[in-house]
Amino acid sequence: YVNITLWGYRETTIRPELTMIDTLEGNIANSGQYIIIPSNYKNRNNYLTSDMRFGFIKIQLITDSSQNTNGMPVLTPVLWSRPIPLGWYFAPQWSNQYGKNWPSAMCDKWLMDDRYLKNFASEISQCPCTLSQALVDKGRFMPDF
Repeated sequence: YVNITLWGYRETTIRPELTMIDTLEGNIANSGQYIIIPSNYKNRNNYLTSDMRFGFIKIQLITDSSQNTNGMPVLTPVLWSRPIPLGWYFAPQWSNQYGKNWPSAMCDKWLMDDRYLKNFASEISQCPCTLSQALVDKGRFMPDF
């Protein structure tokens, strides 16, 4: 048996987040294939994670017991998908939240949010123009050992 879960990724703080959004299917027989039908999830309400734009699908093998004989949790194999857009899952929720023109509204929101993110490039010190400048400024340009 396997569990199939949907995970989302976002960077809204200094630390990136990988968060479980929903269980797509739980405890289903492992036949080696599964067809995701997006309309099955149209009535979900994930207001805490609806700002996520891409994520992953996780497939995890389920064992009969959650603990082995010495009381330690059993580690089971996990398969992760490549990064995927989450529009197939969130489209009905985004339509409710932003209206029929949700793609444009979300694009505008992304532009606004992006303006307020910390600009990490401005905090990185500039590289020296020449080797002689780097040798003089050893405090900032020491080689890595």
